[in-house]
Amino acid sequence: MDKYREKLVELVQDHGAKLWIVIIGIMVVISGYFLWPQSVASSENQQQVTQPVSPKSQPIHQKGMLKKTFVVEVKGAVQRPGVYHLPPGTRCETLIQQAGGFTPTADQRQVNLAKKLLDQESLYVPAQGETKAITMPTGGGSEQPSEPINLNEADVTKLQQIDGVGAKKAEKIVAYRQAHGEFKSVDDLKNVAGFGVKTVAKLKDNLTI
Repeated sequence: MDKYREKLVELVQDHGAKLWIVIIGIMVVISGYFLWPQSVASSENQQQVTQPVSPKSQPIHQKGMLKKTFVVEVKGAVQRPGVYHLPPGTRCETLIQQAGGFTPTADQRQVNLAKKLLDQESLYVPAQGETKAITMPTGGGSEQPSEPINLNEADVTKLQQIDGVGAKKAEKIVAYRQAHGEFKSVDDLKNVAGFGVKTVAKLKDNLTI
């Protein structure tokens, strides 16, 4: 027994440094084996926390971005008569400015610059000595249609061909039709705001369903 102990002591004395290096190396390997998965998991969690979250792309509503415009015409004593595209609520003053202003012969007293224009209106500026300035729908609102207009099929432009029906009333008819369905009879037009019994009676001969 003593003989083996002496040999062990001699072995440790001769190779002690190497043995300690081997033991330390084994401990490092074992420690790394157990600690590595935790380090990887911690790194992944940190990346998930610190990674900036890109905001969701917001849908672009094209309809909301597209501004509605009115198409109006100006004639007579202005510098640049013609057709202009202007935003709703535009007044005659703005239209005159877009057209380059009045000519020297224009009778400005006959033009109501504060009047709001409607879609498809035409403004005539008279020269001095002519009649009063006139605004009217270019869709022919002052003329009776050659044949009855179908209340269930006509669009806003077509409806303005009816005498006394401008852009706003035409839009109300279309809106009522979309909300309540087709008209059952021409008399149902009385249910639309702005159309009384007398008005419907006047228009009845020019309408159909």
